[in-house]
Amino acid sequence: MISRRQAGSLIVLAIFLLVVLYLVAVPARNYWTQRADTARADGSLDALQSEIDELEARTVALEDPDEVERLAREEYHFVYPGEEAFVVLPAAPAPLPIPAGWPFDALRGATFAGSASTD
Repeated sequence: MISRRQAGSLIVLAIFLLVVLYLVAVPARNYWTQRADTARADGSLDALQSEIDELEARTVALEDPDEVERLAREEYHFVYPGEEAFVVLPAAPAPLPIPAGWPFDALRGATFAGSASTD
C-alpha cells in the first residue's frame, strides 16, 4: 500500500504537472492560432497582390489611345461624329406554354388579346 506521505507527494506532483501542463498548453494554443491566422493573412495578401498586378497591367493598357477607343466603342457604344451605330437585338424568346384549365383560361385570353395587333 501507499503510505499517507507518499499519497500526499503524488497529489502534489499531480497538481504540479497539471499546472505546468496548463502553463505550456495555453501559450502553445495561442502560438498555433497565430500561425493559422498568419497563414490566412498571407493567402489574402497574395490574392490582393495578384489583383494589384492585374490592375496595374490594365492601367498600362489604358494609356494606349487605341485601347481606350476600342473600349469606348465596345462597352459604351461610342461612335465618331458622322458614324451610325447599330445594335442587333436577339431573337424573341418562344412563348411559354399555358396549361388548359380554369385559372389559366383568363390568362390565355389576356395574353392573346395583348398580343393582338395594336394598329
